[in-house]
Amino acid sequence: MRSLTQCVKHGILHVGKSFHDELDLEVVAAPTDEPLGTAAARENTLYAIIRDRGMQYRVQEGQVLDIALKSDLEAGNELSIDEVLLVGGEKTIVGSPTVKGASVTLKVIGEVQDDKIVVFRYKSKKRYRRRTGHRQDLTRVQVTKIAVGK
Repeated sequence: MRSLTQCVKHGILHVGKSFHDELDLEVVAAPTDEPLGTAAARENTLYAIIRDRGMQYRVQEGQVLDIALKSDLEAGNELSIDEVLLVGGEKTIVGSPTVKGASVTLKVIGEVQDDKIVVFRYKSKKRYRRRTGHRQDLTRVQVTKIAVGK
C-alpha cells in the first residue's frame, strides 16, 4: 500500500487547506498496489537484453541506439545478434547464459561520433598541463525485430 506522501507526490491525492486548517483530501485516482515508477504500457511490450562484444543493451522494436563501431557494415545492412540474455514482456525468459533460439535483428543507419570527452592531466607545482580530447566512433542502429525461438 502506498503512503500518503507517495500518493500526493505522484498526483493520486490533492491536498489543500480547508476553512478550519484541517487537511482536506480529494481523491484524484484510485491508489493501486503497483510499485511506483512502473508504467502499464511498459509491461506488455516485448524487450530484450543483448550482449555485443562485452556491452549489454536493453532494446525494444523500433528503438534507435548507438553501439560500438562495426567498421565492416554500411548503412542499410542488417545485423543479427544471437547473444540474447533475457527476453521480457508478458512472459520473461531468462537465459543461462543466453536464451536458446532468440535473436535480435538490427538495421544499420550509419556511423556517428559520441560526445567529446576532455582528458586533462596535470602535476601540481610542476607547471605540467596536458589537455587532449577524444570522440568515440559509434554505429547507429535501429532494432527491427526481436525473435524468440521455442
